[in-house]
Amino acid sequence: MKRSSEVQSLPIISIADGVEIGKVKSLIINPEKRSVDFITIEHEEWEQEGKAIPFNKIIGIGDYALTIEQESNVIEMNSIPVANELLNRKTKIEQTRLMTKKGQLIGEAVEYMIDDETGEIVQLIVKDSEGSFIVNGQFVVTYGRDLIVVSEDVVKESPESEAAVPHSLSIQPEDSLEAVQEKQQPVLKVEEPINAEAGIEELPLLEEIEAEPEPVHNGQEESEASSIDRWLQMIDDQHSKLLAGKTVVKDIEVNGEVLIPAGEVLAEEHIQKARSAGPEVLVELSMNSEA
Repeated sequence: MKRSSEVQSLPIISIADGVEIGKVKSLIINPEKRSVDFITIEHEEWEQEGKAIPFNKIIGIGDYALTIEQESNVIEMNSIPVANELLNRKTKIEQTRLMTKKGQLIGEAVEYMIDDETGEIVQLIVKDSEGSFIVNGQFVVTYGRDLIVVSEDVVKESPESEAAVPHSLSIQPEDSLEAVQEKQQPVLKVEEPINAEAGIEELPLLEEIEAEPEPVHNGQEESEASSIDRWLQMIDDQHSKLLAGKTVVKDIEVNGEVLIPAGEVLAEEHIQKARSAGPEVLVELSMNSEA
């Protein structure tokens, strides 16, 4: 997940061209789908035209850049009526009050979390007179221009506890400390009753009981993890193919030392070296290489 504030102002990089085509200007929300459908672009030459990127054309949202396949993924707002319609509706989340269906004021949203794969709005970060808390998107009834309406059974979750407790425990705010500890403890099954008159020779049974159980792997989680790994590897391979054979037009430096000199024809070892140095170095290499 990504905070909306983390996406704002990110450089937008075209992988095929190795150029920065602008920065993220705003996120266009589709209130019915409860998602971000388009990203508008800040570019001095495009300010009057108004251009955007459909969210499904985004390859990735990193700490240093938002990447797309090629510049042709950028569209003119006027060419897609639905994008213009959503923009004109001016649906926003930041600085918008949350109210229940019965008129109870909950607080004011300050930002939100989105699924960086699908654009779905997953959580709202809200403030009231007592501090900050999280409201999951499942409680939202309506995203409006002036108000966000939530259901009566809305739950306020602490940002600290949300980060500290794994979601798989399904711990609710009303759970006691004992209940939390009980959920965290593994369940041990003893197949045979313990003999109260057992002698010293039966002590190994106690060791077996106290031994940590073998970890239980969730097949679905493993499948999802492997799918993500394959997807990331595919992106790396594609990026390497696009850069291989291009010539570096500027020294690529790390901490004042030249990592890849200007004039070098890029091979796989150069690309891997830049990738190991960090995503910002790889972006710089992409922007300063030409065929």
